Amino acid sequence: MTQFKNQANTLRRLSTILKEAIKNGNKGESIGTVLLKAMDLERRPGNLVEFFEILNKAEYDARRIKRIEDIDIYIKALEDLKDLFIATPVWSLNWGEMASKINNANLVIPVISLASYFDIENPTKILDEDFLKELNNKFKSFINEVDDSEFSGDFRIFITNKIEDILIAVNRYKIDGTEGLEKAAKLFVYDLVVREFNLKEEDKKNALFQKIKAAGMALVLYIVPKPYGTISVVPDINQYWVPQIQKLLEGSEQIEKIIYDEPNMSEVFKKISNIFSPD
Repeated sequence: MTQFKNQANTLRRLSTILKEAIKNGNKGESIGTVLLKAMDLERRPGNLVEFFEILNKAEYDARRIKRIEDIDIYIKALEDLKDLFIATPVWSLNWGEMASKINNANLVIPVISLASYFDIENPTKILDEDFLKELNNKFKSFINEVDDSEFSGDFRIFITNKIEDILIAVNRYKIDGTEGLEKAAKLFVYDLVVREFNLKEEDKKNALFQKIKAAGMALVLYIVPKPYGTISVVPDINQYWVPQIQKLLEGSEQIEKIIYDEPNMSEVFKKISNIFSPD
C-alpha cells in the first residue's frame, strides 16, 4: 500500500506509486485498477484523473530542479512515461504489459532521482495520515463554531470559505502534497490579516476569530521547514521530521494568547517565530 510518508512532493508520490505498482501490482489486472490500488483510491474511472494530474505536476516540478546536470535526460524519461500512459488504453490493457514497457525503458529510476533532488532543494515536512485526519477534524470543527457564532453575515461567509480552502488542501494531499497545504495555509493567514483591517469591531474582537487566525499561523509555521543548511547528499526520506498533531494544537494555543495580548501583527509574527522546532 502506498505510504503517506513518501508523498511530501509530487515527484516522490509518482515514484512511490510506480514502485508500489511494479512490486505488488497484479499483472493480470487492468492498468487503471493497479494504479488506483497503488494510490489507495477506489476503483472508479474518474479517480484515475488524479494520476494524470500527478504526472503533469511531476514534470513541472522536475523542471524547477537546478542541481542536476543534463537534466533534459531525466525530463525526457518523464515525458516518455507520460506519453506511454496517455497513449495506452488503461482499462483494457493488462498491467503486466505496461510494467514490462516501463522496466524495459528504465523509466522509474530517473523519477526516483528527480524526487531525491527535489527533496534536497525543497525540503518539506511529511504529514502522515493521522496528522491529516486530525487537522481535517480541527478545521471542520471551526466550520461548526462559525455557524453558531455571532460573526456578521458577510464575515461569516468569508471565514467559512477560507476554512474550506484549508479542508480542500488537506483532502488533496495525495495530489498536491505538503506543498499544496503550505500554499493554502499561507494564503489563509494572508487573507485573514488583510481582511482584519476592514473588520467590524465586534468581529475583530471575537475570540473565535483569534482562535482561527492562530490556528492558521500555527499551521504555516509548523509545516514550513526550518532551513536545513547545506545539504550535499541525498537525504533519507525516512529520517525527515514527521510532525505530531498535538504539538500543532499546543502551539496554536500559545499563538492565540500572543494575538490576544499583542494587536500589532508584525510584533505577533516576531514573537511566534520560534514556537516550533524539530524534535
